[in-house]
Amino acid sequence: MKQTMLAVIAMAFVFVQCGVNKKQPAQSCVQGKILRISCASYVVQALNVDTLGENGWKNQLDSAAQSFDHVFDVTNKCKLPADLKAGDTIYFTVHPTQPSDCVSCMMFDAPPAVKYDLQNVSKEPCK
Repeated sequence: MKQTMLAVIAMAFVFVQCGVNKKQPAQSCVQGKILRISCASYVVQALNVDTLGENGWKNQLDSAAQSFDHVFDVTNKCKLPADLKAGDTIYFTVHPTQPSDCVSCMMFDAPPAVKYDLQNVSKEPCK
């Protein structure tokens, strides 16, 4: 009985470690494009780093439903500059998701499963 319980706990630990958000975020400057801003999500595509985000994401709110790679949702969107809009190219550093007091609506708009915090966000290239 103890061996079975130990095996179940070990398997659970392994499965918890295999989430989609386990990729190490880039600590250097990332160039990205804002694909979508809604009350529920803030979707960004990394343009110069191919190890971030998820591949094959489709914007379910767009009838064309184009597929995008290297896409993630921003968890600290209330801390980003207010003048950003969809289509903007931005520069930023990516950090693991931290607890946040950002409030968003409860609408489900099929955001990417991968989520990161962004810091040092600017429309100007990093120096």
